[in-house]
Amino acid sequence: MAIVIESAELREEFKMIKRENQRKVRRDHGRWVEKECREAEEMHQRGYISGIYRKVKDITAENNVQQGCIKDSNGDVLMEKSQILHRLRQYTEDLYRKPNSDNSMEPIVVIEEEMVKLDTIWRSCHITKALKYD
Repeated sequence: MAIVIESAELREEFKMIKRENQRKVRRDHGRWVEKECREAEEMHQRGYISGIYRKVKDITAENNVQQGCIKDSNGDVLMEKSQILHRLRQYTEDLYRKPNSDNSMEPIVVIEEEMVKLDTIWRSCHITKALKYD
């Protein structure tokens, strides 16, 4: 996230506050890891193996933070769920359209015979793989 600060004084103050917050976060994270490790060692002494695995997983897990917003075609940020769903639908529809010579968009029509042909090829490939014939 980029923050634009005009004044040099405010910029320096922001940097100092940011550094202090980072130090606090690192210190608190270190304390949390130490606490979790102590709990895992206690579980080991009691023979609670599944708890140890759970603790290790908690300590080493990556955070998968998902953003709750996307941008529309104009670059504006959409935050509301209904707007996001509308944009995703619009984007998907645009993927399945092809440009015409007059710059209008027309849906791509797939002939049913081609679909059957592709399905047959797909099935034969999977059957071949299942039988391990190459």
